[in-house]
Amino acid sequence: MAERHISEVDLEQVMGFARCVLEQPVELLVGVAETPPYLTDRHALLLFTEGHPEGQKLKIDRSGLGPCFRHAAIVKETDVASYRGLVEQCGLEPARTRMIGNSPRSDLNPALELDLSSEMVALQEARNLFQINTRVLRTADEMSRSLLDVLG
Repeated sequence: MAERHISEVDLEQVMGFARCVLEQPVELLVGVAETPPYLTDRHALLLFTEGHPEGQKLKIDRSGLGPCFRHAAIVKETDVASYRGLVEQCGLEPARTRMIGNSPRSDLNPALELDLSSEMVALQEARNLFQINTRVLRTADEMSRSLLDVLG
């Protein structure tokens, strides 16, 4: 895969880049830090995300928001099957469960297929949005206010 021999110096340089990435502080958008702690006193919050488990867990830990969530699930892909598994694993009642996400494909559509209520959170214009029972929010502060209004 490399066009030349990879030396120890090369490996150390790459490891240095990786350490820099890992040591970067997590910067939360305005309003995000306050919303989960406020909601956790009123609702059971679950975090459901896709990606590499170690990387996602690190982000959650470094954000400081991990304790706000009753359960965190990191899956390879957020699709109907993985949402169904979360609902079953956590004993959720679909009629009382609200999914809040930023992707119609991997968040809203699978949740809606399982009859979960859903909210669209987007920090930019959403393109190709086909679900009608969603709101598009443009800032994190607007997102926080909306969640507080809906879930209060």
